[in-house]
Amino acid sequence: MAWRGSLAVSKACLVGLLASVWIFSAPLPTWAQVKPEQVVVVAAAESPESRRVAEAYCEFRQIPTERIVELTFSPGVTIARGDWEDRLRSELAGQLAALDPDKQVTDVVLVYGTPLAIAAWEDDRELKVWEAYYQKAMNDGVTRLNTALASLTTISAQEPVEVKLPLDIAAMRALFQQQIEAAQKAIPSKPADQQATAGAQLQTQVQAVAGLYPFMNSLQQQIQAAQSGDQATNTGPLQQQLQYLRGRSEALSQTVQYLEKMPASFERDATLVALLEQGGGLLDALTWLQRQMDLVQMNDSMSSLDSEVALIFWSEYRRIGAVPNFLNPAYDGSPLRNAYRTLRVSRIDGPTADVAVSLIERTRAAEAITELQGNVYLDLRGIQSGDPQLLQTENWLKAVGEQVKGVAGLTVQQENTAKLFQSGECPDALLYFGWYSLGKYIDSCSFKPGAIAYHLVPGDALRLRDAEQQGWCRNLLEAGATRVIGSVGEAMPVLLTIDDKGRPGPMSMKIHTAELSDGMIYFAVP
Repeated sequence: MAWRGSLAVSKACLVGLLASVWIFSAPLPTWAQVKPEQVVVVAAAESPESRRVAEAYCEFRQIPTERIVELTFSPGVTIARGDWEDRLRSELAGQLAALDPDKQVTDVVLVYGTPLAIAAWEDDRELKVWEAYYQKAMNDGVTRLNTALASLTTISAQEPVEVKLPLDIAAMRALFQQQIEAAQKAIPSKPADQQATAGAQLQTQVQAVAGLYPFMNSLQQQIQAAQSGDQATNTGPLQQQLQYLRGRSEALSQTVQYLEKMPASFERDATLVALLEQGGGLLDALTWLQRQMDLVQMNDSMSSLDSEVALIFWSEYRRIGAVPNFLNPAYDGSPLRNAYRTLRVSRIDGPTADVAVSLIERTRAAEAITELQGNVYLDLRGIQSGDPQLLQTENWLKAVGEQVKGVAGLTVQQENTAKLFQSGECPDALLYFGWYSLGKYIDSCSFKPGAIAYHLVPGDALRLRDAEQQGWCRNLLEAGATRVIGSVGEAMPVLLTIDDKGRPGPMSMKIHTAELSDGMIYFAVP
């Protein structure tokens, strides 16, 4: 998966870090707020150990065992995308509907024995329709871009130029800038009776190709020049024009941002392209279309089983790339949440069934604790500049540190160099976040009940069942963490929240991973 989202900070009744725009799950409520009829447990039919873990959870939460759904999965931690889409998805949806005629189910719990991942598409059934859609839109955009370039070369009397697919976005923008400058220089040398027509033609093509931005920049420059002159100049009309264009640009930008929060569809994307053209012209529209084409051609359709189960009641969505999660607290009160019924999904799992069951006992112990007391360990790398993706993770960890420093009962320790916390250096850990060191687990933490642990490593959760691998998910669960975050694909920063209006114990800490139809997994007992 590609890196997504941007850093932001959120603090109201919640204390935490919003490290990605779309959140995997809303803050989990205390169990007293969730009724047995709102929960379904999914186990592997071919595994008695899977059934044992499912029944242990049902006993813990006093859920009737009739709410255990058993599915027959193919062997291994990863199942084929076609098997999920053609068989398992409809089978699970049907069993959920039978158990939930009144649509009360809000939570699904996956247990030991169920697969961790759904592979990328092994055929092109979805890829080809989206590729054809974007190809047609790009062909149309390039045709109109070349028409605009031809008009500009007519003004400047230069040799015709042409843009071809595949697009080099940077070169395309540079070429247009060259042509517009050549046309601007040519207009004053034309006969006086042709200059107005040529100027209008230039303005039309500039707006078609680059949208509102050149005109806003031009107005700003005119205003600055007038204000810096020796004689007073009335800039009121220019200010009004600039204010109008800024307002229009902002409205278009906000609408685009809103649409991008909705699941991809042909209708949504056609509207997005039209709005992008109005604001940033063909250049912005083609840039966006190229990104979508790249995403499709990468076949970015691998995800965790957990993430796809969360979307089980969505009738249509693109499996290529991630989708927004309307359980994000930012969508409180939004009609989108009602339009897209999304389930909370967590996983009671581990390298063995015994480890999975031990998560239940750790949760039981944590829920009996009525104070938030322990150490927070953040393992940074000391990165100051360079790759934006690396900086995103480093800044996420720094921001977590700043947020939890003010929380009573928590003591924060940071490792700010390229050296990892070493064995035994992190006693009484209530929260551990780290990154890098792929496949090289270091036993640095002793965990308190309720502890949350996340070592951000791509694909690390796939090593959960492999005793020969030193993966972080596997070992953090064995080391005693109560809740562990992992990923079967690209690992993403997560949101930590602490409910300062709820119970003060360790379970008041909540974790929310990024996006849906992606690789993130939350090992936890809801």
